[in-house]
Amino acid sequence: MPKITLKDGVLSSDSYVKATRQYICGKGTVSELTLDMPAGLTVQGAISVNAHCSCCGEKVEIATGKHSVNSDGILITE
Repeated sequence: MPKITLKDGVLSSDSYVKATRQYICGKGTVSELTLDMPAGLTVQGAISVNAHCSCCGEKVEIATGKHSVNSDGILITE
């Protein structure tokens, strides 16, 4: 089981997995995100990514939901 730590708002882990997900900006541009996610982590809420869309400049954010990485390395939202 990976060790996950949250300290001063910073999440860290001793084990990460690559997670991919399609992102569509407000103007409809489709991009693929690749994130390093702590192994075994499930996030309830929105995920803010430290990036901006190359098309329109909007901040990249994955909408509120229950997010986890499946066995194929895809970030899924329930």
